[in-house]
Amino acid sequence: MSGSLKEQFETGLRRCCSATRTEMTKNKALATFFFLVAFLGAVAFGFLKPNEPSYQNIGIKEWLGELQFAISHHDLQKRKEVGQAIKVIGVEAAPYIMAELRKNSSAMSRTYRNLITRLPAWFQRLAPPPRDEFKFTIGSNALLTIGPSVKSVLIAELKDDDPSVLSASALTLGHLAHYHGTDIKDSLPGLIACLKHGDIYVRMASVTALGHLGLDAAPAVDGLIPLLKDPQVGRQKGSKVFIRSGTARTLGKIGFQAKDALPALRSILEGKDLYDRGITAVAIWRIDSDVTNTLPVMIEALNLVNDGSKWESLEGLEEMGEGANKAFPDLLNLLKSKGTPNRLSRSTRKRITNLLMKIDPEAATSAGVEPAVTEQQTP
Repeated sequence: MSGSLKEQFETGLRRCCSATRTEMTKNKALATFFFLVAFLGAVAFGFLKPNEPSYQNIGIKEWLGELQFAISHHDLQKRKEVGQAIKVIGVEAAPYIMAELRKNSSAMSRTYRNLITRLPAWFQRLAPPPRDEFKFTIGSNALLTIGPSVKSVLIAELKDDDPSVLSASALTLGHLAHYHGTDIKDSLPGLIACLKHGDIYVRMASVTALGHLGLDAAPAVDGLIPLLKDPQVGRQKGSKVFIRSGTARTLGKIGFQAKDALPALRSILEGKDLYDRGITAVAIWRIDSDVTNTLPVMIEALNLVNDGSKWESLEGLEEMGEGANKAFPDLLNLLKSKGTPNRLSRSTRKRITNLLMKIDPEAATSAGVEPAVTEQQTP
């Protein structure tokens, strides 16, 4: 090799090595950069990641999933286990419950759940299954498990826009009052505002909660009256939400302070729906003690509605006491329904027996009514 060719070869070799070293240096630099970014990201995530509350090393999100499963599969033992976990975690679980409710009611989740059922079967098998619905009733169950300490959270959430959050919050407030004796009067403004919400389940949950306030719910009367004409249309096609009867019940619990609702209530009393009429009759009785127009409807409902729906009429008759004496024969006949397709449950029989003794003890005894024996009857 000549001198000039040798020099050119060596020069080219040096340049090639130099370029290789430069490329390797760049690659090392890039690798180091990406490593640092990943490391810093992991560190930042570790610091910023919410400290999810847990029980027995299981996070609240997983417990809520277990609750959803337990309720849908009627697993009472699992519900008891989950309830214990949520109770121990306490009010710190509330934000996670609300987050699950918001995920459930998001437009994307609803659209996908509705769309997937309309697609061909082969496509449904290929597509990912829709997320199980975390209903507001499940959320309310979880919130109620926390106990009275969650009340302030629920009142604050009554200002939210999400229907599931609003429904669960209102429903739980009512349950706190009913099961724990919690004073929920400070939730009144929020509950009244919810009566105008576009979602019927929000309206219904608010109506129910207001019913647990009784006389203290008097400021809600003006907001309740329009609901006596509510269309009662649920979210699912063909579904019905019994908000008219629920509203009548709440107005009745408010009592005489709901007298402005009497015209609207009497229009229901003259309607065709016996279930609504029976509950409305009790409401009117509680508001203005009208026995003449309400007692016949209570008796009719008592005879024709199913066993689980008789309790409202029975409550009205109990309140009337001796004034309900015209219902005595019908009540006595109901007790004789043992062994028939319309036989009553033990609790209903006991209630009717005690009612007969209250209306006319002498006549009841003469008819052979014995409370102690009735209590021992099987459903």
